[in-house]
Amino acid sequence: MEKIRIETDLSKFVQQVKEDMDRHNIPYDNSYPIELYEKALKILGTCRYGEHRITIHKEFFLCSPNEDLIRSVICHELIHSAPCCRGEGHKGKWKAYANKMTNLTKNEAHVYSIHRTEKMNLLKYTEKTHKNGYGIYCPNCDKIIGIRLKKTRLIKNIENCRCGKCNCKELQVKIIDLETI
Repeated sequence: MEKIRIETDLSKFVQQVKEDMDRHNIPYDNSYPIELYEKALKILGTCRYGEHRITIHKEFFLCSPNEDLIRSVICHELIHSAPCCRGEGHKGKWKAYANKMTNLTKNEAHVYSIHRTEKMNLLKYTEKTHKNGYGIYCPNCDKIIGIRLKKTRLIKNIENCRCGKCNCKELQVKIIDLETI
């Protein structure tokens, strides 16, 4: 997919989101740097508490024509960084602040739609340099729960991993055709 912005545009988006959050009294931790990453294929962004940083999927950021979605993902992760929301997942105060931001910006220049998850296949933003990938398969759930393009440490050490939904310890790695996803 064609890139429509450059990596340095991230700081502009982050500044816009923080200004909007400040205007609506939505808390966040300003010390968390926000960076681009390109490993996972089903995650638009993450708030990494232990590392005190936020990551946004690089190809999604560079290629997505939907700027409101980009701002919504950044805001979603910034809400996670707020001290009052840490460890709450997508419940409690995090949910209240996400709903508040969504409701208060419906008629503004930047419209936020913050949800627990966003259903999106990031492969459409990823350059088609890989024909096959590594699927992380859970036999209990009977589905692929993660995809990696490269043989990462997680793929090499799958026996040390568990399914996030059912806690299964019997995960398997399967080679999958990325064109069929």
